[in-house]
Amino acid sequence: MRRILTAFSLSFVFILSVLAAPVAQAQQTGWGSPTGTVINATALNARTAPTTTAGVQAVLPGNASYPVTGRLSDYSWYQINLFPSAQTAWVTGAYLSVVGLENVPVVNPPGAIPPNGATAVITTSFLNVRSIPDPYTGQVRIVTGYGRVYPAVGKNSGSPTWYEIILSDGSHGWINGNYANISNGLNLPITYQGGGTTPPATATGYVTAYFLNVRTEPNPYVYNIISVIARNQSYTVVGKNASGTWWQITLPNGVRGWVRGNYFSVANGTGVPVTYNN
Repeated sequence: MRRILTAFSLSFVFILSVLAAPVAQAQQTGWGSPTGTVINATALNARTAPTTTAGVQAVLPGNASYPVTGRLSDYSWYQINLFPSAQTAWVTGAYLSVVGLENVPVVNPPGAIPPNGATAVITTSFLNVRSIPDPYTGQVRIVTGYGRVYPAVGKNSGSPTWYEIILSDGSHGWINGNYANISNGLNLPITYQGGGTTPPATATGYVTAYFLNVRTEPNPYVYNIISVIARNQSYTVVGKNASGTWWQITLPNGVRGWVRGNYFSVANGTGVPVTYNN
């Protein structure tokens, strides 16, 4: 009897393992949704736009499957979801077999694909995308990271070179070219005069409290303390908030932070630029 039960148990486990495999694959690719599988290629470029001049966002292995979220009207390119990042990318239909094609909607490609196919690939772990090409007065739009690819549509005339890119929501931002690889960027038009790293006016301030918290932003209600400085210590002031109640200072290690103006005395602070509008 024990042998019979053992054999039955093994058979039951085998059946479960066979049934579990398609379930796991369905969870990865989105069971019940249109799915595309790479065919006739050992590797396939997934691009930022439906054109062979667009930047390569990922390289897909042969026989890999991905959720298909859109297509061009002539079926020549398909929009897919990469995993685990869930970013969208475009692959040519010549190397993609699509199941559930009747449910794939027609979508418009990114609105401002550069005519010369210029792209920017981020080469540092964290990079600020700013409103203008200036590391001091340009507001941070988003923080991007290594390997992200963006269409590039312009550059500044100053030094170093900054590039105007298109973000995923269609808006524009600026990145320092020292932290990105730019393809086909030589013919990009100049869309901003000046810019670069011209330092703004600075001032000097000193601590008037026994101890003063230095924060990542001018907000005392969240736990964002990066340092504690002491009375009578002096620091270079590089910015202020719009109401002039907080000062942005540079710590000895080069990190910038914010201190409350009630406990920090600044000389010649009139010319210090506003670097935080809230």
